[in-house]
Amino acid sequence: MATNIENKRDSLKKNIFLIISLLLAAFVVYTSATSPLSPMLQRSLILLAMVYISVLAKPMKGKYGPLIDAVIAIIATITLGYIIFSYKDLLYRSSFAPVTFEVILGGLLILVFLELTRRCIGWPLVIIAAVCILYAVFGRYLPPAIAHKGYPLSRVITSQYITNAGIFGTMVGTLSTTIAPFVFFGSVLSVVGVGELMVDTAMVVSRNSKGGPAKMAVIASGLFGMVSGSSTSNVVTTGCTTIPLMKDTGYDPDFAGAVEAAASTGGQFMPPIMGAAAFLMSYVTGISYITIAIAAIIPAIFYFVSIFIEVDLEARRLDLKPLATKLDKGHVSSILKRCYMFIPFVVLVILLMRNWSCAKSAIIASGLSLALACINPKTRISWKLIKEISLNFAKSMVSVSIACATAGIVIGSLNLTGSTLRLTYAFVALADGRLFILMLCVAALCIILGMGLPTPAAYSVAASFAAPALTQVGVSVLASHMFVLYYASLSSITPPVALAAYAAAGLSGGNPMKTGWKAWRLALTGFIVPFMFVYGPALLIGEASAMATISSAISGLIGIFILSMSTIGYFKGKLGVVERILLLIPAGCLIHSGTLTDIIGLVTGAILIGQHLLRQKKNTKVMEA
Repeated sequence: MATNIENKRDSLKKNIFLIISLLLAAFVVYTSATSPLSPMLQRSLILLAMVYISVLAKPMKGKYGPLIDAVIAIIATITLGYIIFSYKDLLYRSSFAPVTFEVILGGLLILVFLELTRRCIGWPLVIIAAVCILYAVFGRYLPPAIAHKGYPLSRVITSQYITNAGIFGTMVGTLSTTIAPFVFFGSVLSVVGVGELMVDTAMVVSRNSKGGPAKMAVIASGLFGMVSGSSTSNVVTTGCTTIPLMKDTGYDPDFAGAVEAAASTGGQFMPPIMGAAAFLMSYVTGISYITIAIAAIIPAIFYFVSIFIEVDLEARRLDLKPLATKLDKGHVSSILKRCYMFIPFVVLVILLMRNWSCAKSAIIASGLSLALACINPKTRISWKLIKEISLNFAKSMVSVSIACATAGIVIGSLNLTGSTLRLTYAFVALADGRLFILMLCVAALCIILGMGLPTPAAYSVAASFAAPALTQVGVSVLASHMFVLYYASLSSITPPVALAAYAAAGLSGGNPMKTGWKAWRLALTGFIVPFMFVYGPALLIGEASAMATISSAISGLIGIFILSMSTIGYFKGKLGVVERILLLIPAGCLIHSGTLTDIIGLVTGAILIGQHLLRQKKNTKVMEA
């Protein structure tokens, strides 16, 4: 009897989840294809749907779990329902003086999002948001360096609840009008088999080279990661295929997991889509998304080229065999028959370059993907396909939507107290005008924030005061925010809390900490690239002349090649410790933009590599003799 009741309850939950997912997908498609609703209305409807979905996807455990979930759903319905039915009055209200029942509703809504954040993301963001609220209330009692006049709790809650400067701020605004359509696009691609096509394509491209599966992981994860917008979800999606192949080829489990984690993380700043955080960057900076995507091309190429070289050198060091013999003869022809599924990507880029809105571009690309999917009988539009897309979309939206809402609480509290400016000045003062020290401080902050937060949330919080600190000392707005985005992304493979690496270790059977450190080492170029485009803006296309960009790109690629040799410790033969250390000199000189440093790097690099080649040639002759 009890089992039947539980089965009926589970079935009811699944049906409710499906209905809400379908309504959410339809709402996003409709408002993206036509035009968004009034900001407060659009954002509150999206958040209400996401609260329901979060409660169903991440239910409270224990005896009273269902009751608590029901209470949360009721509170969200009342608090967000008030905004939905009163948004016009709020829009034209001349004063936002606290009203008792609004303060109560706002306080309850904040508690709801803090609880859902704890479930979906973890404690770090909850603690940060709670501290920011307490700081807004009790700021007058703090030391003079960080003190402010303080605000009544009622005022803090009101600013979070009935204005667009808190929960309903720019983070949720970007989520509802830009991120959601692209998450839907990614869900469509995943369901119609484009993710599988990407893996298959990468397998064919790398099949005749040593360490092919690792190179396949680099290519496939880069392609899929830019759509998924999450390094961890990218790992578990493509890693199921790539990691076992890498292990079968001869890579040890830790290295196999590290390759997947590093490549998946890079997908978040790989143009043209670059994951969710890039849309937030466009919204915060006012720079068009396509400008950001074009500027990010060379740094992203540097990152993936470096990982590709490293896995190739590791394969040569281990003398691994190509994968060609393991491929079915019909593999290439199968891919060629499905290559038309890449057309939506081309259309998406064209639309963005023609200044179409991100939302409309994503929905058109989604529609085109569904139309093309009808060519294959297995992926033709059906009720089952629609349900799968909607469910995938809803699940993918959970963490990013809750993160954006809670990040809005953080940013709203800081803005209310004026602390964003105060923190900006504090960073600048700490660096004492030294750009390098300031960049180290900003990088450390982004990594610490990102260890416990999704990339969009880490970027949102850091961008509110860390990026302005860089612009205060003369760094361009684009370079400043790109710097923050890189380190917010790379935090997912930075030990001791490297979530993407830990997910990869779970698939590979390797040691999580060793996998994390190897992923960090493979991604070393990613930690250096942000310094490169701050000191040499020419690496960001559009920030300097074409000749300067080409020159910086060429010297940078040579430097990255030498750095990869030093990282792996192998070229034509094993490199000694001293050789690896000395190679860092030309690598650093070539990576740093400048004519003199380029000359020094080329000369020292040629000498060191030449000596290595001569020694290997001599060793070969000795062995042959």
